[in-house]
Amino acid sequence: MTAPWILDTDPGIDDALAYAYLLGCDDVELLGLSCVFGNASVERTARNALQLRQMMGQQHWVAAGAAVPMVQPPRPPADFVHGVEGLGGVDLPRPTQAPSADAVERMIAEIRSAPKAVVLAAVGPLTNLALALDRAPDIVERVASVVIMGGTLDARGNVSPWAEANIWNDPHAAQRVLQAGWPVTLVGLDITLRIQLTEHDFEVLGASAPAGVLKAAAHSYIDFYRSQGFDGCQLHDPAAVIAQRLPALFEFETVGLDVVLEGERVGQVIRAPEQPRVRVAVGGDIAGIKAEFFRGACAGLGLAK
Repeated sequence: MTAPWILDTDPGIDDALAYAYLLGCDDVELLGLSCVFGNASVERTARNALQLRQMMGQQHWVAAGAAVPMVQPPRPPADFVHGVEGLGGVDLPRPTQAPSADAVERMIAEIRSAPKAVVLAAVGPLTNLALALDRAPDIVERVASVVIMGGTLDARGNVSPWAEANIWNDPHAAQRVLQAGWPVTLVGLDITLRIQLTEHDFEVLGASAPAGVLKAAAHSYIDFYRSQGFDGCQLHDPAAVIAQRLPALFEFETVGLDVVLEGERVGQVIRAPEQPRVRVAVGGDIAGIKAEFFRGACAGLGLAK
């Protein structure tokens, strides 16, 4: 049975990989991409989303959302990870269309009007989702589930010893979203740090032009991770959307969560039993997750095998 999805995203190399994966899933009706600041400015992430949509021959909407965090000052984008423009320096044609205005309003309208409850997949800072909750609290009852790439419970952070980048970029938004009382699955560094891919892994994507773009972006991503002592890049954003579709590949802890809002541990996700319970990925079938990613990505690229 097909479910309607909105991908809230800050493309981003691993965002592009998650997008390709979702396009290869027959049970996903991708309504649109709501863009947020994070891996680059929101102007740049929306442009990247338009370029990816154009490259993949899709017609869904792309809308630009939050440009800055809810409370804290904005942090510099992660251009040392994803490149200045966010996609690892790959050369894509100029978009033929502009993004829609106000991703938050578009998200609210889609959730309210969809004939089925919508899945929200958030793979960037959670500012758009938090703003949607503030403007339209009723959407909590209309969303099937929220799956988030972000945070870490027990693994070391990737922007500080305690914090993961998406949560750290807007901790106030993360706290709002995690404690809203809707069904949340959090997929963070506890599992994604274990899923590493090399250039050889990506060869399965084939030789089409879109596959070449994704492989070139992935190679740039791998170069960064190797500079940090890893054997390959990590499958952050795709792991989150895979967890929503195929939870049997993952191990979960169900617990209330809070977010540290200030001090040296800002952005840290901590257990808080008094808060609404959230499903947190803490382990999984690494080989199975990798295989599922490449199945979906190949299908999304028109190369299903």
